[in-house]
Amino acid sequence: MKEVSILWCEPIKRSLHKNASANGDGAVFTLQGSYGQFTFQVNGITGTATLTFQASIDGENFEDVRVQDTADGTFATTATSDGIYTLYLSGAHSLKVPITNYDDGGNITVTVVARPL
Repeated sequence: MKEVSILWCEPIKRSLHKNASANGDGAVFTLQGSYGQFTFQVNGITGTATLTFQASIDGENFEDVRVQDTADGTFATTATSDGIYTLYLSGAHSLKVPITNYDDGGNITVTVVARPL
């Protein structure tokens, strides 16, 4: 009987922003392995703060990517409220979620879990 090997990548959880209270890129999540399903949890958005979901193939040039809001099923490249957002994207080298339009109040936390497709 021929032996078959199966490659398995464990899910990875990372914090991209931890109690952020200003505009900024936050942490860049550099991927190593065959990940393509990403779940983002966003907490603490108040006022006019906007999060933009971005990915890079080369690790240097980031482009906006559309995520799905799991609460209502809509797709967008930005978030202005707390929630859970999903992204399916193969071949990405890096992900980040910059904060813009931060005014005052609120400590924003963004956590991502990466899973293999």
